[in-house]
Amino acid sequence: MKEFARFLEAGRKAIRFSSVLFFTSATVAGAILAGCLIDFGTVWLLVFSASSTAFGFVVNDLCDAELDRSGGVLRNPVSTEELTPRRCILLALFLLVVSSAALLFSSLCDELLGLLVICLYSTYSWLVRAKARPILDIAWHGVC
Repeated sequence: MKEFARFLEAGRKAIRFSSVLFFTSATVAGAILAGCLIDFGTVWLLVFSASSTAFGFVVNDLCDAELDRSGGVLRNPVSTEELTPRRCILLALFLLVVSSAALLFSSLCDELLGLLVICLYSTYSWLVRAKARPILDIAWHGVC
């Protein structure tokens, strides 16, 4: 039981709830400003926004663990070994599944845009590592 509680605490740190709340609040504000009615579809959009943002943060922590460890960054639960890489991958996969499932309740256009967002979140810290390239870093932040 203690092990599970530690996993939940480390997962909470990796997900960065305050940042996810900020991004999801921006999604709500954007929907309201666009004149969108808050309905069932909007709820799924918020689920997508929260879970895909959390997914991006978890992937970032996984990919930056060594860099953060050498830099003494204590916020990253993978670099501080509070969260194992394997469990971090499982958490990322869970959030990816939730994000993808939320897209099933959207239009085709929204689904495609959502998949683009997931790809951008994935490649920000992994494969392309856009965060390490100033022009790409700005472009990724502008799109997401």
